[in-house]
Amino acid sequence: ETTPILSAQAIHQGDYRTIFNTYEKIKSYCKENNYTIVSNPYEIYITDPAFTPNTEDWQTRIIYEIE
Repeated sequence: ETTPILSAQAIHQGDYRTIFNTYEKIKSYCKENNYTIVSNPYEIYITDPAFTPNTEDWQTRIIYEIE
């Protein structure tokens, strides 16, 4: 059984070297909309670099729990 949570999420498209920008956009969204981030973020890798050699096609979902 899982408990529903409120979260702020985004999908980062591209190389992991630029993923910091996506994190910052989520944080800015939360600040502008008066949400508080209550946990460390986690990532879900949508594509696997072993099977997707083009870095422009990589996708990673970034999730922050908020309140």
